[in-house]
Amino acid sequence: GGRGGSQTATPRHLQEERDLLFRGSPALDPGTVTRCQVTHLWYFTMRLLENPATVLEACAGRTPPKLLHLLQWVLAEIEGVHARGVLHRDLKPENIMLVDGTAGQPEVHVLDYGLAKLMSAPASERETTLVGPRAFAGTPPYAAPELLRDGRGIASARTEVLAAGVIAHEILAGRRLFPRPEDQSAEGQLAAAAEFWNREIHPRASALRQA
Repeated sequence: GGRGGSQTATPRHLQEERDLLFRGSPALDPGTVTRCQVTHLWYFTMRLLENPATVLEACAGRTPPKLLHLLQWVLAEIEGVHARGVLHRDLKPENIMLVDGTAGQPEVHVLDYGLAKLMSAPASERETTLVGPRAFAGTPPYAAPELLRDGRGIASARTEVLAAGVIAHEILAGRRLFPRPEDQSAEGQLAAAAEFWNREIHPRASALRQA
């Protein structure tokens, strides 16, 4: 996922991204992420998921115990991504797909590694502003508050744990942690997310610490 063809990519860069994809997804086999060149464009080819559903679509009609079971599989996949030293940087329900697996167990796939970085990368490469001077690398409703401060936060495993918690809330509660803002621009979403954390979450967290 993420970036398709690129006129500026080189075989070396594509090999690095291929390795990142393979390291990021425990469900992938080495042969499922390959690269090919068509004229001057380079492309990744990946396994086709048969009848996939987003994690929220897969939750429809499930009982609370089954939702917890599903959440365990999702969290295990995210843990596998981190165990391979990869930060996804854009965890959200639309990037978590499920297909039918063996023995009745779902097969979970974390997709779209267009913003991913290795945990070992310098902090400057994990800043949330890398995709442009005013562009946010990620999806604000699932971003940790420290990533929202002036758009200069540094992604880490801890920020992705929070994203997983927001996703878990949607799975178990059946609704978003906070409603969609009227302003759907990138700046509007950033402002709404930061305001939500400051208004709703920080006071409660401070009260819990003092209790």
